[in-house]
Amino acid sequence: MSLQASLRRVMPAPVRRQLQTRIPPAVRLRLSPTPAWRIGVGVAPSPLALDAAALRPVFDEDTLARAGLGLVADPFAIRQHGIWFLFFEAVATGQRRGFVGLATSADARRWTYEGPVLEEPFHLSYPAVFAADDEVFMIPESSFDGTLRLYRARAFPTVWELDRILLRGAAYKDASPFQHQGHWYLLVETSRDHTNDELRLLHAPHPRGPWTEHPASPVVTGDAGLARPAGRPVPVGDRLVRFAQDCRRGYGRAVLGIHIEALTPSTYAETPLPAPLLTPAGPLWSAGGMHHLDVHDTPDGWVCFVDGRP
Repeated sequence: MSLQASLRRVMPAPVRRQLQTRIPPAVRLRLSPTPAWRIGVGVAPSPLALDAAALRPVFDEDTLARAGLGLVADPFAIRQHGIWFLFFEAVATGQRRGFVGLATSADARRWTYEGPVLEEPFHLSYPAVFAADDEVFMIPESSFDGTLRLYRARAFPTVWELDRILLRGAAYKDASPFQHQGHWYLLVETSRDHTNDELRLLHAPHPRGPWTEHPASPVVTGDAGLARPAGRPVPVGDRLVRFAQDCRRGYGRAVLGIHIEALTPSTYAETPLPAPLLTPAGPLWSAGGMHHLDVHDTPDGWVCFVDGRP
């Protein structure tokens, strides 16, 4: 029986939630079963008008079984020389520690699993991959190590090396770097008790840093529906939009959109969009929750990568 199921049987919900925030994440990881997260892809006219029923899993269950994977989640894609390279959190069947896996495709429809590309002694997830100055970088989540780490592709896409440790001393969750009007920014969830309700904003002249906390940071406090990133912020039309996991009723229940109305090294303002972008109402593979959205504007429409669980 999972940790959550055991707690539900013996104590009221408010007490249970308070207790869970006191349990170290490494302990929670060992005691809870691996959820069956899957990643999907589809094309939409806009990431603000997604049809969850039109999104299809990247891997079928036979492919995952042959690869020995029990979980795939947090997809981030980058396109190089006409090929899609999809990086994602992967957990081997029966294991707990995540690593970064890779899949490739020429058309974003048929995918080949290429295997692991980045592993550490600690859990890795949320491999935010991006290009800068003719190099490709990745900032995966390494909150179990208490660091925020920048990796560089020494031989893209399979050979990665640690470029530098950007920050130390906190559980930096789902760090999402992006460039806007010539400046680099980074949104990252930092709640001390892992309540998913504190979002900090940093800025830097380059992904290598130095990273400085923005004067408006934290930009979210005390709201588990808007704080934890659900993918990289992107311009959609004339609006810059960030994505957030709605964790108010449980971890990763839906994806919300937030319009960033003002962003400079000294100013920040945002307004949540009126309706969720992704909800766990759709195909069986994603009917239990959805908590990630990575989108790319192409001549054929927006290619949208998501994850979900049954």
